[in-house]
Amino acid sequence: MKIENKSEIDYFVTKNKRTPKKPRKHRKDNWSLKFAVFVYLILPGIVLSIVISIAFKVSDRTLYDFTQWYISFPITGFIVGLFLLFRHHILHSDEINYKDFIQWKYSLSLIWMPTVGALFISPILIGCFKMANYYLPAPYKEHYEYAKVIERHYSSSRYEPDYVVVFHIENGKYPDPEIRVYSNFYKYAQIGSTYVVTVQRGFFNIPVIKEFTYVFDPDE
Repeated sequence: MKIENKSEIDYFVTKNKRTPKKPRKHRKDNWSLKFAVFVYLILPGIVLSIVISIAFKVSDRTLYDFTQWYISFPITGFIVGLFLLFRHHILHSDEINYKDFIQWKYSLSLIWMPTVGALFISPILIGCFKMANYYLPAPYKEHYEYAKVIERHYSSSRYEPDYVVVFHIENGKYPDPEIRVYSNFYKYAQIGSTYVVTVQRGFFNIPVIKEFTYVFDPDE
């Protein structure tokens, strides 16, 4: 085929020019990304929600006040933040100029990040501690205590009502436990009702309630 002018040459080149193929996405890479998201994000979230729900139920039956433990975590995080701050020597000169002030301002993150992190991680660690204390086998013997119902209340939520019964253990050694119970238990647990509670020291020698046994009701 004979081509006479330049326009015909350009037309011939454009017509016969091959368009490059788009690179295909590798399915293997997509599956690897999905697997990584599941392992590092979704699966830990599921496990964490299960641990928190179980620990929340176990904490009702633990006869120990963990308030000091919750306070000690952010204090420890604050101390660690101070150590990190002075370890990096943010201010090097005696006179503080604008640049040093900006560095000092942003370096405060070295303090609040460990503090906030410790504040959020404390319920998880203490919850795991309570679960281990409650469920791991302990060599301590069970003993029985009389407990009287001193308060009962419930709160309605979006999913289901929350029934709470507050007991007073008569020996006075333990704090008054607030137990979340089922509706049938709440129905018969009237104020003044007496129960026998089975108490045992857990794996870490912290007492827990294992069982409630109904004794009598004051109106009977």
